[in-house]
Amino acid sequence: MPLRADGSGDSTAASAAVGTIAAEATTADVPVVVGPAMDGHLFTEGDGVALNGRSTPWNTFAIWNVDVLSLTGFPLVAEGIGGDRTTGGVEEVSAISLLQHINPRYQALLIKMLNIDPSISLEWLTKHDDTERQEYHDFKMRSKIERPALHMLRMGICSGTVNHITDRSDTK
Repeated sequence: MPLRADGSGDSTAASAAVGTIAAEATTADVPVVVGPAMDGHLFTEGDGVALNGRSTPWNTFAIWNVDVLSLTGFPLVAEGIGGDRTTGGVEEVSAISLLQHINPRYQALLIKMLNIDPSISLEWLTKHDDTERQEYHDFKMRSKIERPALHMLRMGICSGTVNHITDRSDTK
């Protein structure tokens, strides 16, 4: 299965963390995307967690199943509704929900990694010296539930689900 890793310039991931996440992608029934729980996620252990912008794997760092994602790509509704770019983003929710609407077997996984050596884990820059950049980040975090909910309404589908898994493997 071809995998695609996405990451923002604000994140770094060491090979052990990437390996843990990629391993989960190969064990899921039909994985769409796998990503780590990060600062700002709302993590609730279990399967079938309601998908929203705070429960979904983020493209800040995510590994996508290219075969599945190629069916729809990222829906353009995630670019913003009616030209309003402030309603854009959180494209992960639109993509996962649409794919699960096509085939409910498609799975999204959010992995909470325990027992990972901090020197080889994930880092995400959430504090910015540039005031404008910080305000933009804060807006994105405050609106992570509202924006994809608007996308679901526009597409006329229900939001999908995500499985939240705790990885307890020793990656030291």
